[in-house]
Amino acid sequence: MAEAFYLTGDIEKYGNGFIRIRKEIESYPTMCFDFNEIPNGFLVELNYKDQKISSEKRNERINERINALTENERSILEAIEKNPRITQAQLAENLNLTE
Repeated sequence: MAEAFYLTGDIEKYGNGFIRIRKEIESYPTMCFDFNEIPNGFLVELNYKDQKISSEKRNERINERINALTENERSILEAIEKNPRITQAQLAENLNLTE
């Protein structure tokens, strides 16, 4: 089946997806990616290790994400913080953005 997907261009090469998954998971230190061969195939598992993260590390991550926000994203979050029930249409009107 994999060969059929390769020949139709739906996948670029065998095994490439596992490499990309592993690279993405590296940014989540508590997540584990394991796979084992089983009869007639393999078994993939995504698991979490102990997720106890120091408050200092957690705050560092939050600040990194906040600093990466655009001005529009910050404005949207501030408006939602002021009014958690604000609608998308109201946000767009108040911030002069499209829905």
